[in-house]
Amino acid sequence: MKKYLHIILFLFTSCAGTALNPAKGKILVIVSSESELPLKDGKKYRTGYFFNELIIPVMRLKEKGYEVVFANPIGNTPYMDIRSLTAKYFKNEEEYTAAKILHENLETLRAPRSLRAIVDDGLSTYDGLFIPGGHAPMTDLMIHPEMGTILEHFHKNKKPTALICHGPVVLAAAMDNPEKFKNALIENDSNGIRKYSKKWTYRGYRMTIFSTIEEKASEDALDGVPLFYPEEVLKRAGGKVSVGNKWEPNVLKDKELITGQNPASDELLVQTFIKALED
Repeated sequence: MKKYLHIILFLFTSCAGTALNPAKGKILVIVSSESELPLKDGKKYRTGYFFNELIIPVMRLKEKGYEVVFANPIGNTPYMDIRSLTAKYFKNEEEYTAAKILHENLETLRAPRSLRAIVDDGLSTYDGLFIPGGHAPMTDLMIHPEMGTILEHFHKNKKPTALICHGPVVLAAAMDNPEKFKNALIENDSNGIRKYSKKWTYRGYRMTIFSTIEEKASEDALDGVPLFYPEEVLKRAGGKVSVGNKWEPNVLKDKELITGQNPASDELLVQTFIKALED
């Protein structure tokens, strides 16, 4: 019992602490509303948010006293990529147990606000934006109009904006017509890609994302091939993309933008994010 006492105390302070002490700040965490990733040949992969990429940053933010507000496009209960629910992405079994306990008690994750409601209520109260990975953002977040509005707000106000693994594809929403850009990617239409990414907010930023090498190594698990590769999204949009070794932590910061390459980058990403928030 003593072994898990600090987990119970952490859970109590995480879920009830905001009622006892004012939060240090408020962080907007956006996840996908989708549960499938369309693949080539008409196949689909059952997906959602990646467990450790969401829960480790949320855990660290809560430990530092930040309030976390969850949102997604339509306000539905988000899906988890069930293959991500494993101890191998955590330091040890104890941390994995603590993460599962926290996750089970995140009631606001099961009832997130819609992006429309978040925008309508105003974004000025949020100190930072965080978007975890999983393949699902490639389906809806990267083309969602309110997502573009939210990104523009955090960009213009120089507020820390952190995305991990597949999450950075969402940056494509900060274009005039991200849906046409996405279609041009699928069709490998170079002229369309250049046309629709011409006024991209993050053009020229240094950034990283789940690499094409890593994605291709994951295709057996997907049982198919994605319609486009995340790394190509950012490169062809005009980002200065740099990826590190396969499955090793890699985080880049450029101005307000903080990006992490893969699940192994979760801890480094959130520590960089917290430092940016506190600076």
